[in-house]
Amino acid sequence: MRRIVVVDTDPKLAHAIGRSLGASFEVEAPAPHEALQVAAALHFDILLCGWDLGGVAARPILEAALSRPHRPRVWITFEHRLDAEATRFAAKRGLPLLSKPFRSLDFTARPT
Repeated sequence: MRRIVVVDTDPKLAHAIGRSLGASFEVEAPAPHEALQVAAALHFDILLCGWDLGGVAARPILEAALSRPHRPRVWITFEHRLDAEATRFAAKRGLPLLSKPFRSLDFTARPT
């Protein structure tokens, strides 16, 4: 089974993703303040990480995930607009940006 980690300030997001994916994925939803430890230690295939995590920096979480030997697919999620730092961070690393709310996402496809 594939594992997806959802880091967001809204716990309902992970629940909704889990419902939409059914049994094909195991969904983990650490609190933002626990996400860095999860990104460094847990094996996972996909990371959806909000850029604005209410006082918790997303950059170290994303960098921990991207430095793993088996690099997971990573999306940065956001509501409203992203600042220039987030846009540069995503562009430099080739990370797709996903505006919330989103209806569905095909996690079997390569992000563009």
